[in-house]
Amino acid sequence: MRPIRLKTPFKSATFLPWILMATTILLIMAVALLAMVSASLKRSSLYSRQVSAVNIAEAGINYYLWHLEHNPNDFWDNCSANSADACRQLNPDGSYGPYSHDYTDNSGKLIGNYSLLIYPTNDTNIVKLKSTGTVNGSTTRKTITTDLTIPSFANAFINSLTDEIYVDTQEVINGPVWVNSSNKGIRNYGEIKGKTNLTCSIDSTFTTKWVSDSYCPGGICPCAGGPGKFDTTPIVYSAAPFNLADIDFNDLKSKAIAQNQYYGDSNKQGYHITLADSQYSITKVSSYKSNTAAYGQINIEKSYLPSQAYAGNLMFFDDNVWVDGTVKNREMTLVSSKNIFINGNITYAQNDSVAKLGLVANQDIPIVSTCPNDLTIDAAMLAKNGRAYFQSSGPLKGTLNIYGAITQQGGLEFQWTSSGIVYWGFAHAGYNYDNRLLYTPPPYFPKSKSYQIVNWHEE
Repeated sequence: MRPIRLKTPFKSATFLPWILMATTILLIMAVALLAMVSASLKRSSLYSRQVSAVNIAEAGINYYLWHLEHNPNDFWDNCSANSADACRQLNPDGSYGPYSHDYTDNSGKLIGNYSLLIYPTNDTNIVKLKSTGTVNGSTTRKTITTDLTIPSFANAFINSLTDEIYVDTQEVINGPVWVNSSNKGIRNYGEIKGKTNLTCSIDSTFTTKWVSDSYCPGGICPCAGGPGKFDTTPIVYSAAPFNLADIDFNDLKSKAIAQNQYYGDSNKQGYHITLADSQYSITKVSSYKSNTAAYGQINIEKSYLPSQAYAGNLMFFDDNVWVDGTVKNREMTLVSSKNIFINGNITYAQNDSVAKLGLVANQDIPIVSTCPNDLTIDAAMLAKNGRAYFQSSGPLKGTLNIYGAITQQGGLEFQWTSSGIVYWGFAHAGYNYDNRLLYTPPPYFPKSKSYQIVNWHEE
C-alpha cells in the first residue's frame, strides 16, 4: 500500500500583500536614497560654488593690494582722473565703487566676477576694502571685508638699522626688538620680555665688536644672545622692512608750511619748545654746551613766542630744537632738519588715550645732561641719520622710562656698565613699546610703502 502524501496548494493571494509591501518599502527606500544623494550633490555643488565665490572675493582683495602697492593713494581703481566722473563719486556709506572685474582661470575661461567697494578712512590710517565674489552662471556670492593699513617706521620699541643692540644689565625692554642691518644682532645682559616678536633680521649670526664675551667664542655670536633673559625666540628675516632714505623732509616742510607751523633758521642755535594742553611756547636758544659733561645744556634763551595756539598737527623746525612738556588730547609730530634735544620730561596727560607724539630728526635725538634725575619720555622717536642717546659723563642719573619707540642708526645708548656696574647714564631704564604706533602713528610720522591686511572677515 503506497503512503498517502498531503498536498498543500500554493495560494498566491496569501503572499501578494507581503510582496507588495516589500516592493513598496524598497521603492520608498530607493526614492529616499535618491533624494539623499540628490540633496548631497546639491549641497556639494552649493558648497563648491560658495568656495569658488570666496576664492573669487579673495582674488579681489589680492588684486587691490597689488594695485595699492603701485598706486598707494588710488581709491578709485584707476578710473578717470576727473573727480567729477561717476566712478569717483562717494557712495552714501562712504565708499567708492563698485568696481567690477571678471575672474578667469589660466585658460581664460570665465569663472566669475568680483566687485570692489573701497572705504578710504585716512584719519585712522585704515582703508576698508569690501570684495564680493560671484560665480558665473549662478546667484552664489560671498563677501569679504578687510582692513588695510601701511605700517609705520615705529614697528618695534628699538629698531637699529646700522648697529647691534646692546641691552645693559639694568635695562628692561617690554616690546619687539629689531636689528635691520647685515652682520648685526642683539646682545642682551638685561631683560627683553612681553611675549612680543623679538626679531633679529638678515643674519642668524654676527661678528661682535666685543670678542671677550663667553657666549660667543671667537666673536661669532648668535643673532640674539647673552646672559640676559629672553621671553621669545628670535626670528631671522631676509630684509629690512623699510628704508630711512625714503623719508622726505622737504615734503614734511611743505605740509608744515601749509599748517602755518613752520619755523625757519633761528639765526641762533635753535629753538626751545614747551608743549602744553592747548598751546605751546617757543624761545630761541642763544648758546648751548657741547662738552660731554653738560651736553645739550641751554645757557641763554631769548623770548620768541611766549604763548601760541596749535594751528595743526605738524611742526617743522629748520634748526635744532629742544623739547619738553605735556601732550594732552592731541596727536602731533615735531620735525627738525637738524637735532631734537630732549630737554626734560615729555609726557602724555594722565588717562589720555588719544595723545601721541612723534619726534623726527634728520640727525640725532640727544638727552641733555640737565634733564631731571628721573626722566619720562612718551614719544615715537626717529633719527634718520643719527641716534637717540644720553651723552653726559656727569653724575649717574636715576631712572629713565620711555613709552613709545626708537628707530635710528644705532643701538641703545642710555647707560654704560662694566662688570655689571652702571658707570654713567641712568642707573635703571624701563622701555615699553606703544603698540598703537605700528598702524596708527602720529600724523605724518614716516610709514613704509606697502599696505598690510590687519583684519579679515567673511560676511
